[in-house]
Amino acid sequence: MNTPSNPAVATVSRARLKLILMFLLPAIAVGLATLVYVTGIGIPKTTVNKGVLLVPPRQLDDLDLRDATAANWRYAADGAAWGILVAGGEDCSQLCRERLLLARQVHRSLGREQERVKRYYLDTATTIDADTAAYLAAEQQGLTVIHAPESALRALLASQPGDPDPLAAGTIYLVDKRGFVMMYYLPSHPGKGMIDDLRFLLRNTPE
Repeated sequence: MNTPSNPAVATVSRARLKLILMFLLPAIAVGLATLVYVTGIGIPKTTVNKGVLLVPPRQLDDLDLRDATAANWRYAADGAAWGILVAGGEDCSQLCRERLLLARQVHRSLGREQERVKRYYLDTATTIDADTAAYLAAEQQGLTVIHAPESALRALLASQPGDPDPLAAGTIYLVDKRGFVMMYYLPSHPGKGMIDDLRFLLRNTPE
């Protein structure tokens, strides 16, 4: 003869099963993530971005940034949603000017969206020489000049193996709306790739 089931026992069993699953699911998720990381299975072979991701991203406001009047400057307070940044010294060399020119062309190509992006020249000296100042005034209208110590700049942006020299390599950086330097482009990267990346980012982030 069958023994009638006990509803109370069944309820307790279901509660125990739910409790067990609550503990198991995080462990399973961590195990799968570890498996993917170790084996590479499931990781895309290509990425959407055309530039090189800076890993980890670096917070620009970690630098002692100053504006043209030597007052404190903070990206979080004074920056745009997205920034195109070129670093240079007291005198902006030929390569530096070529990169600033490319940054200006990329910015203009964004059309109506260019209002959500600003261009920055990060100078590692306290002053800019007369020739560079004249060039910036004549050819780089709308460019914001900020200052930071050279040693601190290199310590921030070239802190990991493989990071390019922010001053000598002709590097252009993208800065996100929180002030994180998150991607860079070398002279070997075509300008169209930077345009594509910026359009993607602007399309997928709120104003």
